[in-house]
Amino acid sequence: MPATIISLVLLIGAIASTIDAAYSNKNTRFFKIAAFNIQIFGPTKSSKVDVMEIITQIVQRYDIILIQEIRDKSGKTPEKLLKAINTNGYSYSMKLSDRLGRTYSKENYAFYYRNDTGITIVDSFHYDDGSEEKGVDTFEREPFVVKFSIPSLSVREIGIIGLHVDPDTVVRELTALADVFKAVENKFKIDTVIAMGDFNAGCRYLSEKQEKSLSLKSDKYFWPIEYGTDTTLAATDCSYDRFIIGGAKLIELAKSGDSSVFKFDSEYELTKEKSMSVSDHYPIELFLPTKTVVPLSTTATITTESSGINPVNYKLSYSILYGAVLFIILLKMLN
Repeated sequence: MPATIISLVLLIGAIASTIDAAYSNKNTRFFKIAAFNIQIFGPTKSSKVDVMEIITQIVQRYDIILIQEIRDKSGKTPEKLLKAINTNGYSYSMKLSDRLGRTYSKENYAFYYRNDTGITIVDSFHYDDGSEEKGVDTFEREPFVVKFSIPSLSVREIGIIGLHVDPDTVVRELTALADVFKAVENKFKIDTVIAMGDFNAGCRYLSEKQEKSLSLKSDKYFWPIEYGTDTTLAATDCSYDRFIIGGAKLIELAKSGDSSVFKFDSEYELTKEKSMSVSDHYPIELFLPTKTVVPLSTTATITTESSGINPVNYKLSYSILYGAVLFIILLKMLN
């Protein structure tokens, strides 16, 4: 084949790749999941208008978000947040746990989820870790588990485990978390499970060596937030807040998407004092690529699984361009 034809093939191939990647990124859609420990979130903090405005803005970024460290005997704080986020055209529902904890300082978990995405709750339960009265329970605050149906994802049903780990018993609780995964799989009949929350999984509470020794660090699970990633507003870089993902299909989906720490202080240009009035933790976020219908022309559409960092190929653009290349080569050969 003449060198000019080879060069032409390579050039058009490069153009096709560029167009395809640009088109894919433009049409990317993500389902956004987050976990956020709002430090001592109770009547005092929820009464501060400026703080609630920031929290509301953060929550409205996500399709599902787990809020931790809700401390309010009256139960008004989670309802107040729900009312706040259901403004400016947003519509959310809430799934609230019982008040949990061994001591007088009890906490709620709350899942907030967007109604306009078609999300529904299929089931939920509090993990039974033994009797607190007899002192044989494992977790300071029992995991709260919700099974979501998410029609926009290829993995339609996902069990999400919400957990705020006691900093004094991190290794024990994260070791026991493997049993929670098994319980969720057995009860919900799925293996697509995410555990998320403030695990205190870093710095003086959990060494990198200790983390590597956990059974949940096997190839069966994916930890998108790596050890040493800073998830707090403190001066130290501590990876306290984490996701742990199980199930081959869900892991594949998560790896084709993205994860990050939402540093709201820099995003909203807040002072250190104002940021700390919101929380000493950042939200962690997981972006799962959704099933999207991407228009390619006025007469044709193609349904595909879109992604974030590594977009799925849209083969139509390649076919057209390479068809043109082959046609040109054929003409050259005939001449």
